[in-house]
Amino acid sequence: MSLRDEDELLHDPPEPTPSTWQENLFFICTDDHSEHLMLCHIQRAPGLGFQEVQVVVAIGDRVVSSAMEGPYEASRMLPGLQVEPDEPWRRWRFRLEGSGVAGPGPLGFYGTLPGGGTAFGVDLTLESSLPVADFAEGLAAMVRGLRSDASGPQMGDQQHYEQGGTWRGRLRVGDREVDTGGLFVRDHSWGIRS
Repeated sequence: MSLRDEDELLHDPPEPTPSTWQENLFFICTDDHSEHLMLCHIQRAPGLGFQEVQVVVAIGDRVVSSAMEGPYEASRMLPGLQVEPDEPWRRWRFRLEGSGVAGPGPLGFYGTLPGGGTAFGVDLTLESSLPVADFAEGLAAMVRGLRSDASGPQMGDQQHYEQGGTWRGRLRVGDREVDTGGLFVRDHSWGIRS
């Protein structure tokens, strides 16, 4: 598959929508010294009727994490979350306001507890002049190989690409706010997940 500018946007699921069809976006943004970061996973599962955002924001040793869930809406993400390309493949905007739990979650994993009383904010611009890594052909070959043995593990048809670049913007955790920037990796996939 060749990627098109439309692939930077949210995708319509097939009809009828399988319960295992989903769309995922993943952003990892860290500064040059790994003191400040934003990590966010967005899962949209129309066949199951929900979408979820897991996010971690850190400014030095101040860390907040949150898991937010809501009903699936085809044309938009959860309230308070704005993630969209200003210019496909070149520039993205990422904005999120919310509240979460201060510190790490269970077993050291962040973003597992909903709610919390620590406010956070993210307002970033992500830019790249790098080409995307398109995994479509490799995934298609893997699916064909798995389907050749129906008794073995299976994987559904999906599209997947990743891209790296630089980011800049503002992070807020509680009453602490910084203007910062660094490197990012972002991931976007959609299709059947087994």
